[in-house]
Amino acid sequence: MKKIILASALLAATAFSASAEGSKSFNGFYLGAQAGFAKHTTKLDNAHVIFNKLEDIDAVYPNKTKKSNGFLVGTYFGYGQNLNGFYLGAEMSILADSAKKSVTISGGNSDADLVGTITSKYKRGLVFGFAPRMGVVFGENLVYVKPGIEISRDKVSVDGSQVATRTTREDVIDDAGAITSVATANNTAYTGSKSSKQKIEMAFAPAFGYERAFGNVLVRAEYTYNLGKKIKTGYSQTSYKSHRFVIGAAYKF
Repeated sequence: MKKIILASALLAATAFSASAEGSKSFNGFYLGAQAGFAKHTTKLDNAHVIFNKLEDIDAVYPNKTKKSNGFLVGTYFGYGQNLNGFYLGAEMSILADSAKKSVTISGGNSDADLVGTITSKYKRGLVFGFAPRMGVVFGENLVYVKPGIEISRDKVSVDGSQVATRTTREDVIDDAGAITSVATANNTAYTGSKSSKQKIEMAFAPAFGYERAFGNVLVRAEYTYNLGKKIKTGYSQTSYKSHRFVIGAAYKF
């Protein structure tokens, strides 16, 4: 019985090895297109606004996180080789997505006599990805990982110029001599500070996926987690991170 089990295991290993070694479907250059969706988390913290009509007032806002979804499209190009069942290659990609990465929060100064809103928008330009691709080939199938790097020109715009309402209080003495504090709302539009910053960011974006060969056509499904970046302006710090899932198809030359 042990001999039968051992022989069966050896036969299976030999068959797998032969299949992996014999498959040339993933060898060579390829060019493809991909589409999918992304789920972003955008965070605004350490936010404050200085109103130009009230230079002594520094309105402070609580930290806030907002999630958003969007579609994405892109292309990719790469080269790889099946080395006795172990796949090794490299890939470049270009991506763009439609998700609106913005956060709007309400707040005021520490005395709570001035309240308003502030909006921060994090915008990524075209995303250029670079990654080695490593995996295991079995038959016409490839399971792989991609420890990728993404480079984009990002911009953060912070707008604190919304209408703010300031509440003032005045002590009033009634006929009995009692003192009462009366609140009065002043609906003047206090123009707040604006700031923006643009810079080239490099983010770590590991991925894993599955690819199937149909002749010279390679179809894949891939998940990526972008660890994100943060940009600090003069009045706040805005950051993002994202999950994305794409389906792609490529032609192997």
